[in-house]
Amino acid sequence: MDNLTVQMKDFGVWMQEVKLDRHTQDPRVIKLKVWMFYMNILKNFASEENPMEIIDVTFSRYTD
Repeated sequence: MDNLTVQMKDFGVWMQEVKLDRHTQDPRVIKLKVWMFYMNILKNFASEENPMEIIDVTFSRYTD
């Protein structure tokens, strides 16, 4: 930790209530949409000194 900045090698994100595309019902479509959403966020933070990339988007079903 330096100047209140934390560096991580990798991390996960939990998204609740992700729904399938209503037209195709194909999980690959929502996977692509999630991928593009986070790519747009990361492009604002990535640099040559601090490269950032998404390795994979996976889904699992979780119920209470």
